[in-house]
Amino acid sequence: MTQIQNRDGSAVAQLRRVSIYLALAVLFALALAAAAKVMQGQTPRKPGPARVAASTLPAVSLTESAGPYADSLKAILSRDLDFSDRVRFASASPLVVNARLDNGRLSVTMTDASGAKAAKSKEYTITGGPSDVAARATIHALSDDVVEWVTGQRGIAESRIVYVQGGKVRMVDSDGANDHAVTSTGAALSPSWHPSGRAIVFSDFGDTGTQIAQLDLQTGHVSLLKATPRGLNITPVFTPDGSNIVYASGGEQPADLVIASASNRGDAKKIGAGTLTEQSSPTFRPDGRRVAFISPSPKTPQIYTMNVDGSDIQQLTPTVAGVRSYRTGPDWSPDGTKIAYEQQNGDFQVWMINVADKKMRRLTSVGENEDPSWAPDSRHVVITTTRNRTKYLWVLDTQTGKMRQLTHLDGARLAAWSPFLGGGDTFLATAITVQQTSSNSESGNR
Repeated sequence: MTQIQNRDGSAVAQLRRVSIYLALAVLFALALAAAAKVMQGQTPRKPGPARVAASTLPAVSLTESAGPYADSLKAILSRDLDFSDRVRFASASPLVVNARLDNGRLSVTMTDASGAKAAKSKEYTITGGPSDVAARATIHALSDDVVEWVTGQRGIAESRIVYVQGGKVRMVDSDGANDHAVTSTGAALSPSWHPSGRAIVFSDFGDTGTQIAQLDLQTGHVSLLKATPRGLNITPVFTPDGSNIVYASGGEQPADLVIASASNRGDAKKIGAGTLTEQSSPTFRPDGRRVAFISPSPKTPQIYTMNVDGSDIQQLTPTVAGVRSYRTGPDWSPDGTKIAYEQQNGDFQVWMINVADKKMRRLTSVGENEDPSWAPDSRHVVITTTRNRTKYLWVLDTQTGKMRQLTHLDGARLAAWSPFLGGGDTFLATAITVQQTSSNSESGNR
């Protein structure tokens, strides 16, 4: 990411600074890990049965695609529809979808012999074949259009996930394709998306501690937040309007939530959290009026919410008298109704809590499961899981319990799902420039 400068000319002094901040980071991690060894205060239950039977999903029939890339086109379209978990395939369905790719034109039609749904058709401009990143982006847009035609709700094919593996930020399409690094140096943590989908923010470990870094996905330019010259600065997120960044900042003192301008002007200002000691992992309600976060008050980490001015602090996850509990890693759903989080009960599992009535539901049970992040449809989450004894990212359908593997590199964690990347334009821009950025950074030209 950034070149480490030896400011005082002493290698020993530089090493001492690195050691101090490494120690701070380790102490912070150990404090959380120690809390994780206690039991949580609610009797766990296994995830309930699937709420939506496959036989009740709308049925569609895919005809054989036409054009020189027919097989690849149908394969991508079929996979996108399957991964949406909103439709099923049936050869005898009156609802028929046909796609064609030829001479730089991609077209799709949907007809319904029963007359229940109006016929639909759309054309797209496309460059290259389905193996090309830009072409895949257009096919994903087509797939999401089909899902919306059939169900009234858009699919999630035209979205991406960023995550950390080996200290680098990586990006992958929602179907597991096009997995590549977007940073090449440094040690990154906790990436998060700009609401436009055109940038990410993350915590970057260097010789002065952990600084907050922004990466423009269109230009590949990385900038460090001037408000974080030193100390411990972690778990950054953009505000829903994209104008500010909120993160946890500390060092010798417990971390507080602070806010700084994303345009890199001015200092960070503390967001009041009353008498709560140490706050981190902020996540915003979509309207930007409330923020959820974790605090170890009174004893072990719990999830709280408050107004963005620090008022009206409320504990969201319950504390049971006489029983210690541990809950962390909150992520507020895009529809604003629920928060996914990780909870410890001998091992870590992913849970969900409805914000309105505070009802909690366990979502996972096999292996260790952590780091939930919502898809833009507020139905799927990406999680870190060891269900195959190796840390990979998997996608979970919270309505049916269906799971699918997303990544295949050991040690994947701290994933963040993008917003809808809309109309192909944003998706296409990030697809092309991130690929270039990855190539440039790997060759040392960043």
